[in-house]
Amino acid sequence: MFKSFFNFVFQSFLNLFIFIDGYVGNKSITIIIVAILLRLILFPFSANYTKFTTSVKKLDPEIKRIREQEKDLAKAEMKISEIYKREGVSPFSGLLYIALQIFLMISSISVIRSQSFVGADDLLFGFKLVERDPYYILPIISTLVFFVNMPRSNPSKGISEYALVGIMFFVNMRWSIALLLFFTTTSVVSLAQDFLIKRFSLNS
Repeated sequence: MFKSFFNFVFQSFLNLFIFIDGYVGNKSITIIIVAILLRLILFPFSANYTKFTTSVKKLDPEIKRIREQEKDLAKAEMKISEIYKREGVSPFSGLLYIALQIFLMISSISVIRSQSFVGADDLLFGFKLVERDPYYILPIISTLVFFVNMPRSNPSKGISEYALVGIMFFVNMRWSIALLLFFTTTSVVSLAQDFLIKRFSLNS
């Protein structure tokens, strides 16, 4: 049953890649278009998730005070639930965004990695998409975008955060150009979307 479902999902995403490539005629551009399309699908969920995390951060001092003052864990959780209800915040509202993002990313990655769509003769600036970037241009770009994204969750970078950047660069070095193109595009578009969401929130 699960195998049939995953085969159906894989074939559906593969058909999407093939359909777009039928109009574009270039595998690299097709990967970029699919990456942008997926981020556009995720945009409303991302906006809601950002609003959710912002609301939770505002409630953090009050929640922290309750946890410190209330020794009974059950009562503390009940009071915290009342706060969430009062402010119209659901602690599970971000789960849909995270689950959908993982589903779309894994499905797309499966198609790209399987080489059912990207063949050995498909090139980007003369380099095969199925091979690694020999000059580390895309790994560097992808890692820089990852680094820029980090302040959103942890403004004060410590040694562990810089170590994580180093690990990310090492991982990026081992990915194919096709995968790096996909990840870099999604990361850049995500960064632009977050900027627009925050700017809109500040102006509203």
